[in-house]
Amino acid sequence: MAGVASDILGDAVAAGRPIAVEQERDDVLEGIPVVIRPVHESWHQPLFGSALWFYRHVPLAFTEMVWPDRDGMFPWNATCSPHVRERQPSLWIPKSEHAPGPWARLP
Repeated sequence: MAGVASDILGDAVAAGRPIAVEQERDDVLEGIPVVIRPVHESWHQPLFGSALWFYRHVPLAFTEMVWPDRDGMFPWNATCSPHVRERQPSLWIPKSEHAPGPWARLP
């Protein structure tokens, strides 16, 4: 049985296959590529406030794993399915520029 994507990524890092920004990986979701994107600093407090409070500074570079639609188009591609764009946040862009929706409404 396949594991949770975050566990698979964690295991890959532990095995010597580190995560790199803008890296496309095919070892996370069976048969589906994912891309690792940097999280813009405007999202740090709304999403990682507890970690920031605990460590008193940004403890590491926050990244987001982004998946494509059924045609292999990622959210930054003009032809990506609107459904896929709405289901995952675009954390690589400033929060103020994010499309309307639940992610943009975070405090």
